[in-house]
Amino acid sequence: SGSAKEGWYDVIFVRFADDMLSWESEAVQIYLPDAGPPSLDVKHPSLAKGKMVQLPSGDMLAPMYGGFKGDSQSIHRAILVRSTDQGRTWKFYSSIAYDPVDPHPEIPGQYLSACEPSITLLPNGKMVAMLRTQYTQYPGEYKPMAVCWSDDLGITWTKPVTTQPHLMNISPTL
Repeated sequence: SGSAKEGWYDVIFVRFADDMLSWESEAVQIYLPDAGPPSLDVKHPSLAKGKMVQLPSGDMLAPMYGGFKGDSQSIHRAILVRSTDQGRTWKFYSSIAYDPVDPHPEIPGQYLSACEPSITLLPNGKMVAMLRTQYTQYPGEYKPMAVCWSDDLGITWTKPVTTQPHLMNISPTL
């Protein structure tokens, strides 16, 4: 939901302190100064289903998707937010992917650009993001998943590349 301060959004955050045996919820804030009008099915960028990553510094990164000012309202942008205080506040960190033009119009399906990002930090320090590119789930219409890479802990990302062979699914989880 919106906040009294421009660009800040209140969200409910769930913490599991004991290997998911019990949990507590709390209100936290996310700062997204460029969040735009609704894109497709989300009013403002939303936390993705993928898990968070803790960097060697202790900072945390969380994947999100939605739209920014100036983006097409018929597709999504995949982004990262960063917390330096163990998840109490989050701020925009980087865009993982956004391409308003379908790079593969020859593949059947409704193009979504970059949705439901899932990220992971590899032992060599690189990060990988898996993205959903298909909007609907009609039979025979499945744009393949796409992958992006980062060599600088998620600050910059390569252009999305479709998986080979094409992995067709929703809700990617690394």
